[in-house]
Amino acid sequence: MLSRRTLLVLSFLLLNYSVFAGIISGIIKDNKGEIIPYATISVKGKTTISADANGFYSLQISDGNYEITCSHIGYITVTKKVEVSASKLQLDFVLPLQETELADVVIQSKDPSDRIVQHTIDNRRNFLMPYNSFSCQAYIKMLMKTRKMPKKILFTKVEDADKKEMGVDSNGKGVVYLSESISNVAFAKPDKIKAEVISSRESGSQGYGFAFSTYVNIYQENIDLLKDAGNKRGFISPVASNAFHYYKFKYGGSYMVGKDKIHRIKVIPKRKFEPLFSGTIDIVDNDWHIYSTDLYLTKTSSLELFDTVRVRQQFEKYETTGWLQKQQILDFSMKILGIDLYGNVLDDYSKYTLDPKVKFDNVLIAFQDSAKNRRNSYWDSVRPVLLTQEESLDYHKKDSAYFARKDSLLSKHYTDSLHAKYNKFSVGGLLFSGGFSKRYYDDSNHITSTFSIDPLIRKLQYNTVEGIAMTWSGSYSKYFKNQVFSFSPSVRYGFHNQHLNPSAVLSLSKRYKGNNSTNNQQYWYVSGGKTVGQYNGMDPISPLINSIYTLFWGENYMKIYEKYYTNIGFYKRSADGWSVQIFGKYEDRRSINNTTDKSFRSPNYFTPNYPTDLISAPQDRHQAVIVGFNASYQPGQKFIKYPDGKESLGSTQPTYSLSYQKGIHGLLGSDVNYDKWSAAIANSWDWKLGGTMKYKFSLGGFLNNKNVYIQDMTHFAGNQTLVANSYVSGFQLAPYYLFSNADHFYMTGHLEHHFNGLLTNKIPFFNTMHWNLVAGTNAFYVNKDNRYVEVFGGLENIFKILRVDFVKSFATKDANQFGVRIGIGGIF
Repeated sequence: MLSRRTLLVLSFLLLNYSVFAGIISGIIKDNKGEIIPYATISVKGKTTISADANGFYSLQISDGNYEITCSHIGYITVTKKVEVSASKLQLDFVLPLQETELADVVIQSKDPSDRIVQHTIDNRRNFLMPYNSFSCQAYIKMLMKTRKMPKKILFTKVEDADKKEMGVDSNGKGVVYLSESISNVAFAKPDKIKAEVISSRESGSQGYGFAFSTYVNIYQENIDLLKDAGNKRGFISPVASNAFHYYKFKYGGSYMVGKDKIHRIKVIPKRKFEPLFSGTIDIVDNDWHIYSTDLYLTKTSSLELFDTVRVRQQFEKYETTGWLQKQQILDFSMKILGIDLYGNVLDDYSKYTLDPKVKFDNVLIAFQDSAKNRRNSYWDSVRPVLLTQEESLDYHKKDSAYFARKDSLLSKHYTDSLHAKYNKFSVGGLLFSGGFSKRYYDDSNHITSTFSIDPLIRKLQYNTVEGIAMTWSGSYSKYFKNQVFSFSPSVRYGFHNQHLNPSAVLSLSKRYKGNNSTNNQQYWYVSGGKTVGQYNGMDPISPLINSIYTLFWGENYMKIYEKYYTNIGFYKRSADGWSVQIFGKYEDRRSINNTTDKSFRSPNYFTPNYPTDLISAPQDRHQAVIVGFNASYQPGQKFIKYPDGKESLGSTQPTYSLSYQKGIHGLLGSDVNYDKWSAAIANSWDWKLGGTMKYKFSLGGFLNNKNVYIQDMTHFAGNQTLVANSYVSGFQLAPYYLFSNADHFYMTGHLEHHFNGLLTNKIPFFNTMHWNLVAGTNAFYVNKDNRYVEVFGGLENIFKILRVDFVKSFATKDANQFGVRIGIGGIF
């Protein structure tokens, strides 16, 4: 135990340590009195920090004489000599705008900007990745605020309580998102990257926050900025190898930074509605490295969701590594669903080292175990950029509210009151809205079971066999430590044919916890009963679309049958990119006939309830015992690794799939006898400026086709309605059953190219609306008498959500057709 005397001595030493340390703080403005946010403050030989968004900085330093330097992109660097004593020192900076000398332009008859930029382009590959590997520490802060909030969002009124929870005032202004992170980031040739997140914090949450660097490498040919929300084609760098095809450059003069002469180059796009930057780049003379950037993107730069984006970068010359990026500020603004949002992402890079000992693998981002459990004192000691008063207050208010809410969530009183409020049974809810659900908890407030009933309106349909058909379904789940048992009954009733079809599914699932639950799934299942299904088990037409066509167009495209069945199987999906399903099933299949011809369309064009392209009378009742498997694998998965699991970021490599079914003759009276297989490969190619190409190729057939019924045939995903079916797997004009077969071999191909603004960015109206071209072809081949090709072209991203295609087909069994298809296809 420490003695009183020892404590007094330690206290005295700590007191004296603080006495001999002074605090320097101040405000940074330009020569017009305007605040300069995020300026860099450096103490020669000591430390470097950044001012906050309001131009305020503060640093603690021991007594002595120092040179304090303040710098910022576009301003003259100012250095002051100060003597620090054991007191607070107010040291403000006024940074004059960086004025450039134009004497060089007067002497030369030709603007030197092209020559200077060409030097940088010539050295671009060396600057792109200057070392075999290097690492740095990255501090990332993301701030998002609102200027305006609508009264309603998606027809739902925004209450004052909603605004309070979001962090905005009654006028709809405030901070809606704030997060910080500190990571060690490593890079290696040619394009390897790995980030270890040391600490991460999100205001009002215990989530991991925004811990991903928005690092913009200006030396890349094509800059992938903000992903699809920016522009799917990417943005062309002002120093790309073909930059002179897209940009004009104008010399803006020069200035000195120490012994380095810096040239300012104005960047001017040659054409509107191309993915191009505007602004300035500053280039170091003779070195030809970029010193700083101040670049803009607007709607005329083909921005998608964002209205404006500004990228400011500052590079610094390090003794050991040369020119590397010190800071990046990405400002943005956007209006979405009536919400006026703006904010920024600040990246501060420091502690560069060469050839770090880092293992580059398929984990791109890894969070340390204690990443989100750091105390405020830790953040205050490591944060290189001070928080503004508004940001500090946001953390305090939202974190306090979060922990208060978390504590109340654990109380039995809160749980009971919450259940009473949200688990009320109502006839209206059961019929039309959200159905009914209820959760049960133990004394520790851990979930033990759930019960739910789906709203009846969700599965209401109309067809010529059942008339009005209604399905009632529900689910009960019991939670154990490592598993979940579920029972899901369903009852379907046809009011016109008066058939009752009850069925149920029992499943036993592995209970994944934390982030392991995102991409992993494993369960056993048993199902059985009596149900209704389409002859093509892929369900080529939805019950809703069929209901509309039956009632208003007099077309009954959906062909259904009844079956008594039992299924048993196992399914597993892994975050590593593979999935497998093994199954066995018994079916007693029975034909059912039309019982009504009621329709708002007169006359109607109803056909018998069986595929008339394949048979001329109802199919005989028969039994089928089938076993098989489905498997898929996509190699090259990349991951985010959390302390409690990992999450897949996907892969750029193709997805391979394989399936096999065996129809077993004689077992349990089974009539079928066949062996059926298929294999497929699917992927997409990102061609940046050229757009995105998606493809899928498959082949398969019957190794044995001794006795194959319609349900077991090879079916192609046809479509005879105005509503498009699945893209890159379906055939938009093919009749549903005309090409179905039991042949030994077939192959299909789907190619679909998304221009993502290419060509339409040159057409008035289309370029401002961001309506983009899409084109492609779908085809299959069975034999010379059974083949099909269709080509299509259209527009997508219509109002950010719709797609319209014009399709022409060429087939052997059907007259060539032309049609229009409308579907979902856009950034949303």
